[in-house]
Amino acid sequence: GTWSPAINNTTTTTYTFTPTAGLCATTTTMTITVNPNVTPTFTAVAPICSGDTLAVLPTTSNNSITGTWSPAINNTTTTTYTFTPTAGLCATTTTLTITVNPNVTPTFTAVAPICIGDTIAALPTTSNNSITGAWSPAINNTATTTYTFTPTAGQCATTTTMTITVNSSPVTPTFTSVGPICNGDVLAALPTTSNNSITGTWSPAINDTATTTYTFTPIAGQCATTTTMTITVNPLPIVTVSPSPDTTIVLGQTVDLLATGGTTYSWSPTDYLSCSICANPTATPEQTTTYCVSTTNNGCINSSCVTIFVDIICGEVFVPTAFSPNSDGSNDCLMVYNNCVETMVFKVYARWGEVVFETTDVEQCWDGSFNGKDLNNAVFIYTLEATLINGEQISLKGNVSLIR
Repeated sequence: GTWSPAINNTTTTTYTFTPTAGLCATTTTMTITVNPNVTPTFTAVAPICSGDTLAVLPTTSNNSITGTWSPAINNTTTTTYTFTPTAGLCATTTTLTITVNPNVTPTFTAVAPICIGDTIAALPTTSNNSITGAWSPAINNTATTTYTFTPTAGQCATTTTMTITVNSSPVTPTFTSVGPICNGDVLAALPTTSNNSITGTWSPAINDTATTTYTFTPIAGQCATTTTMTITVNPLPIVTVSPSPDTTIVLGQTVDLLATGGTTYSWSPTDYLSCSICANPTATPEQTTTYCVSTTNNGCINSSCVTIFVDIICGEVFVPTAFSPNSDGSNDCLMVYNNCVETMVFKVYARWGEVVFETTDVEQCWDGSFNGKDLNNAVFIYTLEATLINGEQISLKGNVSLIR
């Protein structure tokens, strides 16, 4: 015969057997029970700290499913474990995650060194990162000691240590010395922490005008003594320049300059000076000039100035009334006489008005010739327009006789 309906492995089903026709047989039934798969259940495992003991996981679930776990137990890192039921049981696999928290190292603010016998405050029982616990051994203010902090049980934290140094004698703060400065130079504030880590304050206030000894006083609670530092302030050289008061000379006259108060000297400007780096140069200025000298002593520089007023005395502008160009060395050439002429136009005219000589150079003279030929004895007319170095304007006109 045949069965119906079709086989079903997902639900309990009653199947009917129908005999083949022609056989003296009745139908019959068979029920096949299909049990649902059960999910094994387990009690969750609380988080642990890294390294804590982790018990073996149970091989029978709370709902009586037996099986095995994988992977192997690991107490150093968070792991998800898989439970596989024993073959033949109507049960599914399941997982269980066990959280493993890392251990935290408690942190504390270091305690500064103390002097033997100084009071040490009780160490804090809660770390800067909120771990509670206790310290051992007891506080000792007579010897350098390393203390151990043990976290309260149940916190994922490691032990830590702190060493408190107990000095048998006070420490002397050390500082980098400040070199000499010149009066008025900028003096930076002194450091409030020494080279060997002592903090404190300085007194008196910084003074950039006089050599001063400053005292450093450590802040209370440090095993340290006071110390001092002297900063040398070199005075600026006092420069004396003579002649003083400022003096007046006649053009061409020489004056002696003198500077005192230093070890080296530098004059400016250097025009008309006999020496620019000596203490007492001579000066022959051609115009009023202010000379300044820079003086150095102990690396400090100062300066002073003196003004030499030049009085220009030019005298009369002179043109001869006659000259004799006969090469005898006396009055051979007609020219303008005055050493103060700055600019000029000098012209000589024949009596009929023709210009026979013209110059703007006070050093140039007329030899009595015109167009390359010597002129005969005659009376000529000259004109002169000149400006002297003192600013005076000169306008002259006159007669001059040429005598051969």
